[in-house]
Amino acid sequence: MIVGKEAVGKEFIDRENELKKIDALIPRNNIAIYGPRRIGKSSLMLEFAERTVNTYAWARIDVHRIIPLNQKNFIKNLGTTFIDIYASATGEKLLPFMERIKRSFPELVSRLQINIKDWVELEASPSTDISPFLKKTFQMGESLAERAKKDFLVLIDEIPGIVRMTKGRPNPQDIDFLWALRGYFNEAKHIHYILSGSEVGMMEHLCGSKEAPFYGSLIPIKLEGLERKTSLKFLEKFVSKKYVNIIAEETMCFPLYLQAYAMAARLGAETLNTIRCSAFDLLHLHFRDLQKHLSPQQQIILKTMASKNISTTRNIAKENNLPYTTVHSNITRMITTGFLKKIKEGEYEFIDPVFKKWLQGET
Repeated sequence: MIVGKEAVGKEFIDRENELKKIDALIPRNNIAIYGPRRIGKSSLMLEFAERTVNTYAWARIDVHRIIPLNQKNFIKNLGTTFIDIYASATGEKLLPFMERIKRSFPELVSRLQINIKDWVELEASPSTDISPFLKKTFQMGESLAERAKKDFLVLIDEIPGIVRMTKGRPNPQDIDFLWALRGYFNEAKHIHYILSGSEVGMMEHLCGSKEAPFYGSLIPIKLEGLERKTSLKFLEKFVSKKYVNIIAEETMCFPLYLQAYAMAARLGAETLNTIRCSAFDLLHLHFRDLQKHLSPQQQIILKTMASKNISTTRNIAKENNLPYTTVHSNITRMITTGFLKKIKEGEYEFIDPVFKKWLQGET
């Protein structure tokens, strides 16, 4: 395992049950993998893709890296991904092709019998109607897969970003767009999709609510910490045995944190406190990145919960002199985005225990 990077190949440990489940489901289903940030969703998707490279030609899309993120840019990225997968499967390079295809590529279009030309023309069009572009993109992907004589596997990281393309809030048009995606995902014959998301509440709603776009379309797989036995075995390579159980408990066997604690020990930290402090130094950018997903009010609420060990809406509101409804709405949002989980009515706790401990030191 590598701190801050996806773990694949020799660096990948555990998750064998999840890999077997994906392998059994993916021929006839699309899959949604979800869990807290840095729980190993991308690593799991990439490891599966690498292990099944003889069966599927694959590529990955990170929604957060599509700038600016809008419907057309997402579909444009997906279309380019189909072309990249085709090239990797056949060795026939279609990129760079944008300008060439418009001028002197009709013979290639005819020979491949695919809809690249239509897709390129739509991509260049200033039209605000996304429907033809959407349809042509998925048609092109299916045609490319048929031509390549190999099924495609598309990995899409952080699909909830599509729901929040407008000022960070759900937009009715974006929800309609998700319904359209669902239709094309369901109709796919030669392309298989694995989607991931860190917004736990959002993913559970998208996949589990009858009113949500992906209900019945995606098989959900929820990721939690690694198996305790595997985690202890990993830690024992680097950390004194008297600390391994404490660290496993403290980190809830989240892979990123296991990596950080182990690296801290490798760098010379010996006592539990120095290991923890060094690990937090290594994780500093990760924690700062987590804070970027929070509004100022949400940061105040979480810091109060961490430092005062407060878990109820009423006590949080009283401690910060905030209206109860304000605290409640922010907590509801943080459940959706995967920072908190509900224990019982009006009482909540952190999904990420190490982030809580870090906030205690920051307060």
